[in-house]
Amino acid sequence: MHFKAIKHFFEKHERLLMPATLILGTAVDFVTFLTINIEATFWILGVYYCVAAGCIFVLNTRKEERLRLLAKFLMQFTFGALLSASLVFYWFSGAISVSWPIMILLALLMVSNEVFKEYYLKPIVQISAFYFVSFSLAALMLPYARNSLDPIWFVVAGVASFLLVWGLMTLLGHEANKVRDAHKYTFMIMVSIFLGVQVLYFTNVIPPIPLSLREAGVYHNIVRVGDTYKLRAEEQTFFERLDPIQTVHLTKNDRVFLYSSIFAPLQLNTQIFHRWQYFDSEKRQWIDSSRHGFFITGGRQGGFRGYSLKINPTPGIWRVQVETTRRQVLGRIKFRVEVVSEEPTLVEIER
Repeated sequence: MHFKAIKHFFEKHERLLMPATLILGTAVDFVTFLTINIEATFWILGVYYCVAAGCIFVLNTRKEERLRLLAKFLMQFTFGALLSASLVFYWFSGAISVSWPIMILLALLMVSNEVFKEYYLKPIVQISAFYFVSFSLAALMLPYARNSLDPIWFVVAGVASFLLVWGLMTLLGHEANKVRDAHKYTFMIMVSIFLGVQVLYFTNVIPPIPLSLREAGVYHNIVRVGDTYKLRAEEQTFFERLDPIQTVHLTKNDRVFLYSSIFAPLQLNTQIFHRWQYFDSEKRQWIDSSRHGFFITGGRQGGFRGYSLKINPTPGIWRVQVETTRRQVLGRIKFRVEVVSEEPTLVEIER
């Protein structure tokens, strides 16, 4: 009786429950990333992953209605949670203007998990989606575990997750004919996913996880005093802060500074670059001006701080890309340089 009541409630409110769960899960992942240490986050994602694998096993090998109803709901929840976690990590680790293809792909998969939920009951869809989730999770964890941004770990993540999911599919094939019959097509889809994601990574569309740009901005002067950075910025009105392109007012032969704070896991040491570019209005393209590098050491909660500067920049639109050695973009800061006769009013900020 209780089961029938639960089933009736679930079926009656399914259209509301699934979107609500998706939104709640994404919000929880966002807050988790900001408030909980990354090791705890990975443990939580690991639990989600194991539950998702168990749900796939139940849906393809068991006929008990209660188990299948529970597995169906949990699979959608865990798939949504794992995909939204990947989206949150990529959101914090990359620039939207560069990494938008992978972010849109993840968002579409999250939505399809709800809109096309009946298709997720098919083994070929379940296994293919599970491989993508496995690849995403391994690509998050391996660089962190190895304290390295070496591209080899991204390749290893793809291969290891492929073997793991293929092993699960082989196991399921012994229990369910429909899984065994889909082996050929599932293999082709998984290979396509592997190659497609590798292309996105080596063309620098996928950002350099586990690094993340915590803060970046343009300033008139930066001085380090002990463990504190003193930043001098222009005083801005409320409406000036809403402008997506900050205007920096410089006097003749003045300097402009770019400050960045980058989170990196403990024991991860790597080199970061500030690539300064200006927009050529005649050629309608961005032109490289200079590239300044510095080494960062992971472990600081607020991120490793660093800066670069440009002396007497030409008036016009500029941007600075915060990037890795391989030019994977962590963030872009765009601003406008205007030359004035008098120095603007400045305020001091401490970081």
